[in-house]
Amino acid sequence: MPSASGEGAPDWAVKDDGIPFEPIPGDFALTYATPAVGRSFTNLWTDRDGIRTEYVRAFTALAERFAGTDSVLGYDLFNEPTCEFQLGYPCTIPPGGEAATLWLMPLYDQLVPALRAVDDTHPVFYEDSPTVNFGYPFLIGAPGGPAWPYPNQGLSHHVYCSQALNPGLACPQQEREATNNAVAIAAHNGVAPLQTEFGATDDLAPLRRVTRYADAAGEGWLYWQYKTYGDPTTSASAGPGGADAESIVAVDGRVKTAKVRVLARAYPERLAGTDARWSFDDRKAVFTLRYRPRGSGPTVVVLPRPAYPHGACTSGRGFDRRSDPERNRLRLRAKRGAARVAFRAFPCPHG
Repeated sequence: MPSASGEGAPDWAVKDDGIPFEPIPGDFALTYATPAVGRSFTNLWTDRDGIRTEYVRAFTALAERFAGTDSVLGYDLFNEPTCEFQLGYPCTIPPGGEAATLWLMPLYDQLVPALRAVDDTHPVFYEDSPTVNFGYPFLIGAPGGPAWPYPNQGLSHHVYCSQALNPGLACPQQEREATNNAVAIAAHNGVAPLQTEFGATDDLAPLRRVTRYADAAGEGWLYWQYKTYGDPTTSASAGPGGADAESIVAVDGRVKTAKVRVLARAYPERLAGTDARWSFDDRKAVFTLRYRPRGSGPTVVVLPRPAYPHGACTSGRGFDRRSDPERNRLRLRAKRGAARVAFRAFPCPHG
């Protein structure tokens, strides 16, 4: 979007062909529907005046700087890439698969090889249309859309709810579909899914739902956001509580403990097995994990201190355990001959 109301693109790279930018009141995301923003995306995707190539050059320089470092998980290629709605089909809600063929894949086909050439130590994470956030189907790798030709990389996706954008699905259905669709298309494309945004609210109900769906799908996640920091996209929030409703740490420095209790979840950090299923009840701090053991390495379970202030007691079968109290972790090793491991953790009583 034009830099006056957004971030991330210098003025010279915002090619709106002179179309006046007229913000739509309300949520900042509505600016995606304005003609000036749509045209700016079209000109980026089609490399008008070489701006897509300059984006690739800048990203490649960044990757060259961080190659081999252990402080980077991977490279998210482009956050919530969209297209010019004024063009009509395939840029619709939801878009047709041809939208990814026309606009997204040319960027990815230029960018991914460039990044891999300078840094083969970190995976790339591609993103699909923003409509997948609300339960609509993914485009890349799906029928009618382009194939994903770079296996063993990552898929970055978000999970939110919008009754305006997907009125046919209630919020719990949108969130479940967004999660399950991502895991399914990631398996099809040979990449690892990661939920890199969800939440943005003080309402604990959707946080419980989305984390539960992610657990059921065996997917990791990152909450949006830690603190407001005056970010222009969040500062434009028109929802209940305003921009600060999205944070874990309020603008006055206060930690939102109720939200932390939901998000500080037990989970398997490393699995020495297959067919794993796990769940966590944040109200009772009960964590369950089942899997078929494979190999001789340990399964590592993270048991966060907010959920287990006096330590975690355990039960189950098919494993031996060793604790790492300084790091709030348990290491489970399957017993010889065990076909299945069943593990349960719950808060130890005080005293």
